Amino acid sequence: MPLLDHIFPPQCILCSRVGYEICDYCLLHIPKALPACCVCKRISTNGVTHKGCSFSDIPILSIKGWNIGDKYLRELEKKKVLNIYSIYRYLLFKLIKYSKLEGMISKSVIYPIHSKSKEAFNLNRYLATSLSKERGKGRIILVGETLESIDILKKEIENIKRKSIKEVVLITLF
Repeated sequence: MPLLDHIFPPQCILCSRVGYEICDYCLLHIPKALPACCVCKRISTNGVTHKGCSFSDIPILSIKGWNIGDKYLRELEKKKVLNIYSIYRYLLFKLIKYSKLEGMISKSVIYPIHSKSKEAFNLNRYLATSLSKERGKGRIILVGETLESIDILKKEIENIKRKSIKEVVLITLF
């Protein structure tokens, strides 16, 4: 444990339990997001974009973590502005484990989701870097806190088309 954690121990953002930025008990009580199309936000089979919503010939699989309330999103935003990413990393690895994506991660090329906000892009880049240990081929994974707009995703897909990728997976925490 770093010295700073002894002086200012982390507290769960939900219940204020000392020693955790978010404790496992609280994490169990945050509702998981249902699989939804990333374009229209309606429920979708396994999170794949609907045929009518698709703006690309590349299939897009969207995996979203949790539906967290505004109060807690503000707490997370404060941490993001201060470049404290440990809670985001913890949530990302919990999402990957919960969704059984470990095998997919190791065989993919991982990029951060672009953002208009410098803080959000730095966070997304940190999350993507923390996953990229091994580079694969054939699938691109876009990782980030959230997807700001469908236009950002469209630009990402246009760049991906030039690399002859067969599948895109979008992983967002919220």
